[in-house]
Amino acid sequence: MSFTKTNLDFVQQKLPKLLVDSMQLTQSADLKMQNDTVTLELTGNVFREICQETRNLPRTHRQIGCLLSSAVACVLAKASGKVVTIQKDEQSDDGKTTRIEYLMEAQ
Repeated sequence: MSFTKTNLDFVQQKLPKLLVDSMQLTQSADLKMQNDTVTLELTGNVFREICQETRNLPRTHRQIGCLLSSAVACVLAKASGKVVTIQKDEQSDDGKTTRIEYLMEAQ
């Protein structure tokens, strides 16, 4: 599937199901969009340990985030045609839940 040929409504509707059911990358996924801000909350992310390693390298983490947050940023950019930046990437104390906030801006 080419996300370039979709829109944000499609992504909001299908991406959580894709991450949970089809690809089994997370136990749950919730994607919310408000204006140019997108928030993704994931529980049981299979990349949790790898993402934790990037957090130990703050400069790298600030620039590219972890694998899954970067991949979702690419999906959002393709579907929206906008520049997407990761504003926040936070993990709960127990490491089970990840909350990522993206900002979409016109080019």
